[in-house]
Amino acid sequence: MRKGYPTPRLEAKAKGLLTYFSGKPCIHGHVTERYVKHGNCLGCLAEKREYFNNYAKTHKETMRSAGRRFRKNHPDVHCAIQALRRADKLQRTPSWANLEAIQTIYSQAKEITEKTGIEHHVDHILPLKGELVSGLHVAENLQILLGMDNVLKSNRFII
Repeated sequence: MRKGYPTPRLEAKAKGLLTYFSGKPCIHGHVTERYVKHGNCLGCLAEKREYFNNYAKTHKETMRSAGRRFRKNHPDVHCAIQALRRADKLQRTPSWANLEAIQTIYSQAKEITEKTGIEHHVDHILPLKGELVSGLHVAENLQILLGMDNVLKSNRFII
């Protein structure tokens, strides 16, 4: 696909592309590429992401209390989500994994959070359940990231 030239969505899908360029503005006026999967404009998604990041930074306590409220009002849903996550992690933890090294990484993240006062998360470099690739729960696949960066990365593998 040559940049700047319109490509029909079905043609892009047939080629296995993730994005296409229609040359037409979205309802918000962005003339950018769109995702083949759902047709959303990359410009709109970038604006939404920026809005959410700013909101999350300025309303930390509101978001935390909403999470606590959800867990309190829907303990069954919360437990089910956590159980699925634990099961996924167990299924992706091979017998040869160094569990001490994994625990050390989680301890380091907690220590860094306590020292700096900035929340840090342990992230899977290759997500446990990615769309394109799935990784293992091993020390070599773990990294310590700022909490906000990990939330932004979500379930994606970034090269």
